[in-house]
Amino acid sequence: MTVRRTESANNADRIVHEHRQLAGMLRELAEAEDAATIARLAVSLHGMLAGHFVREEADDGLRAAVLRASPHLIDRLEGIIAEHPALLEAVRGLAEMAAEGAPAAGQLSTTVAEAIRLLRDHEGRESGLLSAALWDDVGGEG
Repeated sequence: MTVRRTESANNADRIVHEHRQLAGMLRELAEAEDAATIARLAVSLHGMLAGHFVREEADDGLRAAVLRASPHLIDRLEGIIAEHPALLEAVRGLAEMAAEGAPAAGQLSTTVAEAIRLLRDHEGRESGLLSAALWDDVGGEG
């Protein structure tokens, strides 16, 4: 049990580190002032998220960590993981909008703010679930 818990904690540490990197990228995106910078940052963010989501969904990723530590939370996690394709699409759409030049500057800033909100909400729920599974929960049902 200790080995499994340690493996889960190590995987969780890697994911938490990536969540911190993501938070920094979102801060940069929020501070971007022109479409070219937004496009560049969104492309970079998309690449980071694609890899991050693959690692979370991998055999030794977030799903495995939660399944080992707190299997009763797996349905909540599956709902969060199901959001990954839509989040990637939102960031891809933002990158395209910024690269093409949005019809109005206000529309681009609204789209940036919405993408940031979606990602922060998603990662916050994911981090909360991981914390509950690995550090708060003792593996019981309630």
